[in-house]
Amino acid sequence: MLSGSPTVNGTFNFTITATDSSTGNGPYGGSQAYSFQIGVGTPPVVGSVSVPANGYYRAGEVLSFTVNFNETVLVDTSGGSPSVPLVIGAATVDASYVSGSGSNALVFQYLVDPGDLDLNGIQIGGVIGLNGGAIANAFSTPADLALNNVGSTTGVLVDTIAPTATSSSVSGSPAPDAVAVDFLVTFSKPVNGVDSSDFVLTRTGSASGAVTNVATSDNVTYTVSVTGVSGTGSLRLDVLADGSITDTPGNPMTAAYASGTPWVRSGSSNASLAGLAPSAGALDPAFNAATFGYAVAVANSVASLTLTPTADDANATITVNGTAVASGNVSQPITLSVGATAIPVVVTAQDGATTRTYTVTVTRASPAPTVVSRIVAINAGQTASVELTDGATGGPFTGAAIIDISDSSAGSAHIEQNGQSFLLVFASSPTFSGGADVRFTLSSAHGTSAPGTISFTVLARPDPALDAEVLGLLRAQVDASKRFAQAQTRNFNGRLEQLHDEGDRRRNSLNVRLGYSESAERGDRTAGSLNEAGADAPGLLGYAPQSSGGASEGGLAAGKANGLGASDGSMDLGPYAIWTGGFVDFSQSDNGGIDLDGTLVGVSAGIDYRFSDRFIGGFGVGFGRDRTDIGANGTESTGLAYSAALYGSYKPADNFFIDGLIGASWLDFDSRRYITATGDFAMGSRSGQQVFGSLSAAYEFRDETWLLSPYGRIEMSRTWLDGFAEEGGGTFGLRYGDQTIDTVSGVIGLRAEYAFKRSWGTLTPGARIEYTHDFAGSSQAKLGYIDLDHLPYWLDVEASSRSYVTLGLSLDAELPQAWTLGVDYRTAFGNARQDHTFGLKVGKQF
Repeated sequence: MLSGSPTVNGTFNFTITATDSSTGNGPYGGSQAYSFQIGVGTPPVVGSVSVPANGYYRAGEVLSFTVNFNETVLVDTSGGSPSVPLVIGAATVDASYVSGSGSNALVFQYLVDPGDLDLNGIQIGGVIGLNGGAIANAFSTPADLALNNVGSTTGVLVDTIAPTATSSSVSGSPAPDAVAVDFLVTFSKPVNGVDSSDFVLTRTGSASGAVTNVATSDNVTYTVSVTGVSGTGSLRLDVLADGSITDTPGNPMTAAYASGTPWVRSGSSNASLAGLAPSAGALDPAFNAATFGYAVAVANSVASLTLTPTADDANATITVNGTAVASGNVSQPITLSVGATAIPVVVTAQDGATTRTYTVTVTRASPAPTVVSRIVAINAGQTASVELTDGATGGPFTGAAIIDISDSSAGSAHIEQNGQSFLLVFASSPTFSGGADVRFTLSSAHGTSAPGTISFTVLARPDPALDAEVLGLLRAQVDASKRFAQAQTRNFNGRLEQLHDEGDRRRNSLNVRLGYSESAERGDRTAGSLNEAGADAPGLLGYAPQSSGGASEGGLAAGKANGLGASDGSMDLGPYAIWTGGFVDFSQSDNGGIDLDGTLVGVSAGIDYRFSDRFIGGFGVGFGRDRTDIGANGTESTGLAYSAALYGSYKPADNFFIDGLIGASWLDFDSRRYITATGDFAMGSRSGQQVFGSLSAAYEFRDETWLLSPYGRIEMSRTWLDGFAEEGGGTFGLRYGDQTIDTVSGVIGLRAEYAFKRSWGTLTPGARIEYTHDFAGSSQAKLGYIDLDHLPYWLDVEASSRSYVTLGLSLDAELPQAWTLGVDYRTAFGNARQDHTFGLKVGKQF
């Protein structure tokens, strides 16, 4: 070692040689030339400081600084290592001496530690820290440690911090049912290398989606697009740490980020339907998403119904009547009751909270009407009404219709309505017989019935000759015709009996009788004559006392002498006498088929003339009116008769008399007939002519107080009734042909009277017995329905003869003031016939 202390300045060169002490080929040695410059002690000065290149420096990288002195310096690190102070961020660190001793450039380095961060540029301290070391020149002059001319470090950045994601949340306020959303992901610093693979969606529920795009404008906040979002639940965007994301210095992101804010996808709040269709009927009103109530009307035949709902949002759920139904699918059938059935359709939006209920009220109609078919029998030409609603169900009914008639020739049909009642009115053809089916339907608000059938059995119109109403009417007119003749015959014969006694003849009296007769007759359908009621029963109003039995001319003279002739105060007309007589007869008859109740008024009047002591002749007129009620249905006959007659009494011998009568009548009949088949009435009018007559023979045994007279009589009449046609009977009206009625009766009888003189007058009881035999011929009546051109039906009226006995009792009183009063009773019986006649007569002598 060469050592010493210089004493003078200058440069000194010298060589030092050294030789070892080796043997052999040695010794060996070497030399080293040196040059010393000895100064006066000026310290070395830092001329400049070179800094690291601009840029980011990460952990583990070296920041290298070169301190350039103005001369060679020596660094002594035996006591410590010099360093250059650095300010990185907020921390002061040292760049340690690395190399350069013996040169004018000393190198200092700093190994960047994790955690160092200075993004604004590091700073270099003002002096070199020796830290126990030394920096001096060759002359051991310590260097000036001030750092001069330091290069700019503003671009020397230190970043050892790995980037991290600091937030992740949805951008804005997307709809709860959005199908695409953007997440904003913020990093702690600008980063690069970010793409969709660096993100993952963490979800709950059924929410899902896909990261499809990543964009940024500052490399710190990234917009991450998520599309195809569906379902409900939450979506959270997490950042992966796979090293692909680095900051600008290149620090990789090493910590995954899973702490972002989830976005809750509650789903759509759309709970509307886009369509709703019933399997039957139609919605009323037509479907509209904003209309929540609908009505559907279906027929009764629809027992169940389905609904097909379609959601406006495919993610909505639907229940129909409480059962889930996929949108656009058919619901389960819903059973319908008759009447209204409410079906709720509930739509739940995707958000699970929003619901809407659509209500479909289905009204199932009551059953369509059902009708009852039936069979109805009617006569040809009859009109039948059938109540179509009888037995029918499904009312109230609103209409009825005829579908068809099986045979158009059977008749015509139509419907008549009365409120909710519907009548099928069928008018059968008069010429049709057989079956005719009329098909019909009934309608209601709920539908129309299946066709029903009314089967009409059309019977040919009945034989009118068998109709009790027709038979009774013809019998009533025949009987009335006979009674008209008998009434005048009895009235005139009563006068003829009076002609046997001049006293009686001279009494011009009102001689009207009130009578009641009843007959009960049992027989077949042919009509016999009715009882002739109220036959005149002449009374004895004072017989003149005679000197000898019999009514001789002497007797007549004696009568006059006793005041019974013209001198009795009467109107003396000489050989003439005027008289009147008549009766009112009430009769009943029952022929075993139909009752006849009749009232007959028969009045006669005349004038006679005594041509001789043995013959008296006269002329008279008569009027008759008959009304007969036939049966209990309203059939009746009313007849009028106007008569004229010639009569005479001849006495060929004492007490023997022959009486004769001949006359004629003009008849008019009005009828009203109950039509059995229809319940209607037919009206008719007919006229006729009649001749009648009688021939009697009588012998009178008499004295002053008593009379006994047997007699016999033949009564005859012929009546011609014109044909006529009824009106108002429709097809059941009848047309009647001309009719002839002949009557021949033989009568034998005995009458007796006895007169009792009293202070106030004369009381004369009497009795009579007659036997009558009717030689009744056949009165044939032809008839037919009015719409026929011929008369195919006929019947015999009075086809049987009759024989009967008449018993009579009478009581006559001659009262003061020339009044007379008489009563009589007669009964006739025989041949299934019995009559009862009660008579009253009142007289006044003029």
